[in-house]
Amino acid sequence: MSITYNGKTYKVHRDAQDIPVKAKVDVLVCGGGPAGIGAALGAAKGEASVMIVEKNNCLGGMATSGLVTTFAGGSIFSGADNGETKVVPRQIIKGVVWEFIERLIREGGAIDPETLHKSGYMDAVTFDVEVYKRVADDMMESRGVNLLFHTWITDVIMEGDTIRGVVIENKAGCQAILADVVIDASGDGDVAYKAGVPYRMGRGEDGKTQPLTTMFRIGGMPEVKKEQIEKFSAYPKGKVQPYFLFWEEPEFMYGHVCVFGTPRKGEYRCEMTRSVDKNGLDPDDLTRAEIECRRQIPEIVEYFRREYPGGENAYLIDTASTVGVQDSRRIVGEYEITMDDLLNCREFDDSIALGCYPVDVHNPMGRGYDMRFIRHPGQAYGIPYRSIVPAKVENLLVAGRCISADFYAESAIRISSTCMAIGEAAGTAAALSLAQKVSPRRLDVKLLREKLNAQGVCLEQFRN
Repeated sequence: MSITYNGKTYKVHRDAQDIPVKAKVDVLVCGGGPAGIGAALGAAKGEASVMIVEKNNCLGGMATSGLVTTFAGGSIFSGADNGETKVVPRQIIKGVVWEFIERLIREGGAIDPETLHKSGYMDAVTFDVEVYKRVADDMMESRGVNLLFHTWITDVIMEGDTIRGVVIENKAGCQAILADVVIDASGDGDVAYKAGVPYRMGRGEDGKTQPLTTMFRIGGMPEVKKEQIEKFSAYPKGKVQPYFLFWEEPEFMYGHVCVFGTPRKGEYRCEMTRSVDKNGLDPDDLTRAEIECRRQIPEIVEYFRREYPGGENAYLIDTASTVGVQDSRRIVGEYEITMDDLLNCREFDDSIALGCYPVDVHNPMGRGYDMRFIRHPGQAYGIPYRSIVPAKVENLLVAGRCISADFYAESAIRISSTCMAIGEAAGTAAALSLAQKVSPRRLDVKLLREKLNAQGVCLEQFRN
């Protein structure tokens, strides 16, 4: 291959090249975040040969590289207070998500939900990033999943409307990976986009996306006691608990103090930076957001030293290695999940996962957020299989926040545990479609649901 430059036209030309094939697998998972982890484990349980391609140096995506250190909120237990109605918490996401969490707990890398619930913070699992990385590696090795880190997917291999694999770039140069089924778990829908799947992005009225956020961790914080509660409980929507601190604070671009505990005493993960009116697919915007968010962090640490009782010795531990993108491409699939579907806890005949995390839209142009809770406490909403099957392209499934959903619904299903559950369904569907010798689009969803149930996945709505 040769690359030439024409100084008169300012054009660079690359000659055609033969691309060596690195591997041929049954199921290729593109992206190693929570959705990719779920997809790989789901496919491996179906006895398929599986490979994950990941651009970072570890699995976990935003959970590890992005320091989003919780399996978030209502996606583990479905429960809420509705006036005087008390709802018993119920676990609604099981399967590989719960297998993963149990491994984290056994290895001392997570605080179990019951402990958090007793402390006043319901519906979450907070974990240690380094233990998460190791557990993810071990689970992939035990299932025979091949991992390829430090690798970018630069193109797709198509035969008509059917995807046959991807082109990758890494230190070894340009290579190809062939697969019978490809799962796009990239978050941004990169593979589906390159394959020609139509997509939507941003709010319907103006195309604006949610702000970008850089997570960071602070140490030296005191145990939450009476003096902290007295100082901050008067704030509107004030909420002070050992593992979750939340109150309004207009001093910051984020508009709130939003801090999550970790398994280590005195250590918290902060979700408090914000860069608005940015496109998470634009490298220039991403660069500006990284710089902008990092500049906000010292002021936030100083705030805790100055304002938080006992926080005089608070210090910055680290910042995430990547800014967080909350929404970008959403594929056009066979069904688009809507906010009304979620808020009304809609059931689907082809549900492949459940969720109950609320609609959680961060203001695209400033401070604050728009949070809307499901209208039936104790219930859950379904994620239909049709929403992970893209239009037009065959042998391709999508998992994670880039599935077919509207702007508001995406803000609820983008969380870690829901994405991993969707991933498990996609991986299971991929392996099952190969076993049945049909395309994923033609797969009998009844068989898929039976397989997921056998794997411990919760698919049935609760009745109070």
